[in-house]
Amino acid sequence: MAAGPPVAARITAVSDALAKLLDQFQQWDSYKQTPGMVDLTLGNPQEMPLTGFVTALVRHTEPHNKDWFAYKKSEPAARATIARSLQQ
Repeated sequence: MAAGPPVAARITAVSDALAKLLDQFQQWDSYKQTPGMVDLTLGNPQEMPLTGFVTALVRHTEPHNKDWFAYKKSEPAARATIARSLQQ
């Protein structure tokens, strides 16, 4: 079994890879200054979500009774939606 590279060589390889990554971040930082560019770095668009989106999330995730998130096999609306998609 061949031995891996010495520790110093591994550190150099990691350092080189990290330098390339940091260079990419620096380039991206200059791109963000472009007018009309949307910053999605780390999934953060830097803007508040649309009101309608937040309202829909609240309406469909807020529990309306004790069984809201319970496992259910036979919801009529869900069955109709599945049937329509299968027919298509």
